Amino acid sequence: DGNCESVYRQTLDVIDEKPVISSDKAEICAGESVVISRNELDANLIDDWYWVWGDGTYAPNGGNDISKTYRNPGTYNVMLQIRDRNGCVTQSNTLPIQVNGSLANFNVTGLRCVNEDRLFNDASTPLHGYGITSWTWNFGDGTPEEQTTTKPQHYEHIFNTRGTYDVTLTIRDAAGCETVVTQPVTVIAVNAQFNTATQIACQNMGLQFSNASSGANLNYTWDFGDGTGSRDVHPVKTYTAPGKYTVKLDIADNEGCSSSIQKDEYITVPDPKAKFTVPSTLNVCPPALVQLNVPWAYDYAQDGVILPVDGLLGADRALYAEGSLQ
Repeated sequence: DGNCESVYRQTLDVIDEKPVISSDKAEICAGESVVISRNELDANLIDDWYWVWGDGTYAPNGGNDISKTYRNPGTYNVMLQIRDRNGCVTQSNTLPIQVNGSLANFNVTGLRCVNEDRLFNDASTPLHGYGITSWTWNFGDGTPEEQTTTKPQHYEHIFNTRGTYDVTLTIRDAAGCETVVTQPVTVIAVNAQFNTATQIACQNMGLQFSNASSGANLNYTWDFGDGTGSRDVHPVKTYTAPGKYTVKLDIADNEGCSSSIQKDEYITVPDPKAKFTVPSTLNVCPPALVQLNVPWAYDYAQDGVILPVDGLLGADRALYAEGSLQ
């Protein structure tokens, strides 16, 4: 009759939760923690929480006053994202956290040899306008730490023993923040050494020298004390004149590390001379008995010391025919 009426009602659940975040500090040092807080939200209306820390890490955490530690200097943008029961996604404000501290770094030059100067050069980068105020070295070899307030360039240090050392540089900036970097530094060593089976060499006979040096990729330079030398690893030397000879060995590897050893009057080459004497009176009728007196002398080595020894050797010989004794 034109007076019909129909009514339809539906309840709409409108959720308007808007996250707002803040921090207790705007700046911190690397390695320190900052507390991130959010405003009061109705947790019953929110299904998911998603914290973005700005350093590549995330946290599905709905709590408040969350402590976050940043290990490296830089600026990190923190944000909280929520998804409510209706599936709506809402993001908070972006909160920048400035993490102070310089980017610590250094490089090393110089020969990698024991007892050679290694040169350490600072390659650190200051951040956020805070300059570096001090540098502290720990060379990992048991020597005391060394601090300087001047940028280290060609900073010298000598390692006395071969090995690999963890060298640490700690830098402090004007914000009071310290940053540390550690690098391994390798130190190598070569050592010259040689020996022989005997320290007495006969003239015109070869004497074997045994190389007992240590190191890798070595070159050898021998000096036998008579104006001759060799570059062999284990040379054989022939002395042609009597005397006492000082022997020296120099070695070097392909990186320039070197060592030398000299043994003074190490080799003795004796000068034996054969002779004998015949008594002035003898029986000339055969058989004639002749007594020969043969003087002798030689040198021998005992505990590294050359000792001379001599004496007289008697020998009898009978002659039955006419002739001369030679």
